[in-house]
Amino acid sequence: MSTGIGVDTLAADLPATAWQRVSAGRGAKGYRYYDWSFTALPHATDTHGGHHWLLTRRNRRTGELAFYRCWTPETVPLRTLVAVAGRRWKIEESFQAAKTGLGLDQHQHLRWTSLHRRSRHHDHIPRLDY
Repeated sequence: MSTGIGVDTLAADLPATAWQRVSAGRGAKGYRYYDWSFTALPHATDTHGGHHWLLTRRNRRTGELAFYRCWTPETVPLRTLVAVAGRRWKIEESFQAAKTGLGLDQHQHLRWTSLHRRSRHHDHIPRLDY
């Protein structure tokens, strides 16, 4: 049972000055600008030390919020956290393209039998046999 406040409440209580308009990188339609804010979180009980952050992204048109829990070994500026969060889209896009290319986007799990069956029938897919 958690006794803390929710991230929605935390975001709603942020002053207007806490938000900065920053691009999360280029997308298919140009730069992806959002309002961003970050809040230092209490140190987690882990062995990493460093700094724990709640990075919040707000859609400028709809007001929709997205949250990222971040960790950095040293204090970093907001733009650094946004740049890293922005790379997530490219990574997810690459994963989706790979799944589609391997035929694993049709409710198939990434298991050896599915991949092996597909690779036997498609010469253009590199074999993963060792």
